[in-house]
Amino acid sequence: MEFKSNLFLGQWDTVAEARGFFGRALIADPNNIDALIGSAAADAIAGALVFVPDPVAAFAEAEAKLSKVLSSAPDHARAHMYLGLVEMWTKRGACGIAECKHALTRDRNFASAYHFIGIGKILIARAEETEAHIQEALRLSPRTRAPPRL
Repeated sequence: MEFKSNLFLGQWDTVAEARGFFGRALIADPNNIDALIGSAAADAIAGALVFVPDPVAAFAEAEAKLSKVLSSAPDHARAHMYLGLVEMWTKRGACGIAECKHALTRDRNFASAYHFIGIGKILIARAEETEAHIQEALRLSPRTRAPPRL
């Protein structure tokens, strides 16, 4: 299972469908790491795009799922990146950037992590540092529309 956020941006019905699929996968296997990450990603995107009545609750659900993943797979790059995104979207930008940088220690070619570090720099009022991260994301994944492949 893989979640590609660029397919879901601005499409509530697709995000809702993804949340349903990952929810059913978690019912079948509550410890499935890929399902936990996909569900957390869908929750985070639903919260960020205000597709849900309570975005704060969606972020809290995403963070809980990602914490569960990282407790059993502490070096999972995607889990660190999504936790970074949740932190950025919940006004913890510096922590979020640190999580995305940690993801890069696990996979130095992770284009999405570079992309989201760039976004995080904007959120913490250091926009002048964004370009290098976005350039690196584009270098690693030139054909992917923003955000790069998750």
